Amino acid sequence: MYTTAGMKESKLIIGTVLVGVLSLIVLQYEKTQKRRFICDGSLWEKYEHDEFEGFNNETGVLTDNYIVPNYVHFLRMGSKMKKIKFIDAVVMLAAFKKQRPDKIFVHTDLETFTGDYWKYLLNDVPGFRDVIVLVKTELPKSIFNQTFSKDYHFYHSSDVLRINILLKYGGIFLDNDSFMVKSLDPFRRFEMALGWDDGEFLGTQVLVAHRRARFLRLWLDSYKDHYYPDLWYFNAGEWPTVSILWARPELVHRVRLLFGVHDLRNELFTTRWKDWRDQFSIHLLTRHLKFLMKSCDIDYKDENDLTESFVKKYHNTFRDMISEIYEFNPSINVNEVKNIVCKE
Repeated sequence: MYTTAGMKESKLIIGTVLVGVLSLIVLQYEKTQKRRFICDGSLWEKYEHDEFEGFNNETGVLTDNYIVPNYVHFLRMGSKMKKIKFIDAVVMLAAFKKQRPDKIFVHTDLETFTGDYWKYLLNDVPGFRDVIVLVKTELPKSIFNQTFSKDYHFYHSSDVLRINILLKYGGIFLDNDSFMVKSLDPFRRFEMALGWDDGEFLGTQVLVAHRRARFLRLWLDSYKDHYYPDLWYFNAGEWPTVSILWARPELVHRVRLLFGVHDLRNELFTTRWKDWRDQFSIHLLTRHLKFLMKSCDIDYKDENDLTESFVKKYHNTFRDMISEIYEFNPSINVNEVKNIVCKE
């Protein structure tokens, strides 16, 4: 039987426990509210580089707000890029229609672009002219006093330039042949998101990043004393994966398969792949289609052959993707729309 003193002591213990529990609940509530308050602001202006330490790139921010600005970046350097071809136009059009960005920045050393498809984008796509911004840019010649490779200069300097673009602006960087299937807004809640498939190195074709993302600075710094001019993808993909992300994968939100940085050429060009809409984006690999097309008895030399009439001629996934955002010119007549049959 409890004595009066024992009952008082028990009540005191219970009361102490309750107070402790309530204190923890209040403390957790305050932390949550503080985080929600921060996330409700313009985080790309508030976050400093080191403030991301401890940020959860699995969940991202917990509100409906974004920490990555709604910018899309393309890079077009050199006189060969002056004319906007059909494929260039539909990639830009997909980014515009699917993402509805505040700005599309085209970083270029050219004053302007030419071609009927450039005129189409500017004059026939409502709202496109309002968001397009040409940013005068030069390809860097070196990185940390290491001169870029003569053979791979364009590719290696472009790899560095995309990092610097995101460090300056933040936003979404797309390769010129990365086709956006649906909005990348879900990934704008993370410090940085990129395609990184199992058993592979990171992909640079689709990058979503806050301008103060920790990995961006580390990625750039990884070139110090480690630039290898004769290796095509080492510095852009292999070395930063091994030297940084293997040790600290929490620095990025890892997107497996859905950014389409893996090889989907067969699915795109030789069949009608019903699952393409599950992707957020797809790297088209337009510079690497020659042997695939040859196996399908299709006369194809390089990406310049991917004209509107060529695409319109074949029943495949790629045509279906384009048809969703672009109405083919009815004046382009093809004698026969073909199903593609390829050799094993």
